[in-house]
Amino acid sequence: MRDARWPIRLLALLICAACAVPMASAATSDSRTNERPLSDQDRQFLYWANDIGMADAALSRLAEQKTENSAVKDLARRFLEQEKRDRAALNALAQAHRLSLPREPVKEDRDLHDNLAATRDGEFDHLFMRKMVADIRKTIDLYDQQARTGRAPDVESFVAEALPRLRQLDDRARHADLQLPGTAPLMSPSGRISDHRPSPGPM
Repeated sequence: MRDARWPIRLLALLICAACAVPMASAATSDSRTNERPLSDQDRQFLYWANDIGMADAALSRLAEQKTENSAVKDLARRFLEQEKRDRAALNALAQAHRLSLPREPVKEDRDLHDNLAATRDGEFDHLFMRKMVADIRKTIDLYDQQARTGRAPDVESFVAEALPRLRQLDDRARHADLQLPGTAPLMSPSGRISDHRPSPGPM
């Protein structure tokens, strides 16, 4: 004899199936949002931020080993702390947008690392600071451009969070640079006091 409750059970199954369809559609929609292709600029920004972050992190680890200058050592430590934070964010963005970011610096950056490793301590400090001041300034310029013209909301959120920290690091780097023996400020063409490092050229 057929169970009299069978129609009720069938109706309950149909209701559950109907409820599951919108949930599945919402999940699919969220997945598609993350899988939307990035603009060329957004993609290039992630690759560039990844490359310069890896290169400068390697130099900062080298500075921790080589320098005897407390200001240089402190700057290297602070940079590594920030790079670790940014590294996690960049990896998350790459995963969300199905990008495969390189995991080691390019050959040019590896060669520079090796050349700096072979320098004397005092010479190393000046060359390291010259490189870091230029790279931080160039990084800020890149992040500013991305903030103005980028399209991906999650990438823009990362940029907005990172920029204030980069500007603080820039101030510390310039201050540490001027504390090195033999570093004297020069007058810029505008008549303002500037350090003796040339401005980074266009990318």
